[in-house]
Amino acid sequence: MTLSEYFSARREQLRAEVKAFVENKYHSADRILCLFKLLCIDDNSSSIAFRYKEFSLDRQDYVELLSTVVKHPNIVFHELARYVKSELFIRLTDFLRIYTPSYFSDTERTYDFMPHICVEMTTLRIDAKAFLGDDYVRFELPTYTEEAEYENVEIAIGNGKLKIDIYSVLDENPNPELYPNYFETHRQETYSDIDLEEVKRMLKVKTIKGLKNTLIRTGERLENGTHGDMYWLIRRLDRHGIRYTKTEGMDIDVLNEDNTLTAIAGL
Repeated sequence: MTLSEYFSARREQLRAEVKAFVENKYHSADRILCLFKLLCIDDNSSSIAFRYKEFSLDRQDYVELLSTVVKHPNIVFHELARYVKSELFIRLTDFLRIYTPSYFSDTERTYDFMPHICVEMTTLRIDAKAFLGDDYVRFELPTYTEEAEYENVEIAIGNGKLKIDIYSVLDENPNPELYPNYFETHRQETYSDIDLEEVKRMLKVKTIKGLKNTLIRTGERLENGTHGDMYWLIRRLDRHGIRYTKTEGMDIDVLNEDNTLTAIAGL
């Protein structure tokens, strides 16, 4: 299974799970009242004020928004523009009367912020936390090897499972003849569906907090050594017979004649 196939299947699965969650909580309601909290700072007095606004969303739009927040738990409001339909994001910003960055086009991005405004997606945050569960944790383990700089190694824990995402930048052109204008290669490896209890027993910890601390300490120690990579964890999973689903993908950046970058899907 390729990375794109895995993410496509996982995206559909997640949407179905979120849809079931929404149906269970809101039953047959056609529209869902979504609360937003806006924080404003007055430039003159430096005082902080809060405004609360409720926006009635139809079920389909709410499922789209909640699926996005569940998939990206650390997302902030203006980043929704990267993931949801532009029409939906525009309706939200029009209703809230705020200006946020626009990511609707890869070739044209505008940044028109209203000063000193923060938007808290109150209802979406509450429902995302309920969906993910109290044990959900996500953290990073950056590291470095001679072959690649791992810009972002992420661990996600939730619903009894552990997932490892390794993002890297490779320096070597994988095919000089095919990519004469080669610039950079981005690679992602995903190890998912890992049984959390088996990993806790393997690392001899009893809690998620203990697991997180152990992984961070080990990652920091290896980062400062000569074998600073996250594959020690994958190798240990293999030695203990702990199963996982591995997927991988690659984007190859090449320079166009106008000196702009184009990403070409690899593996």
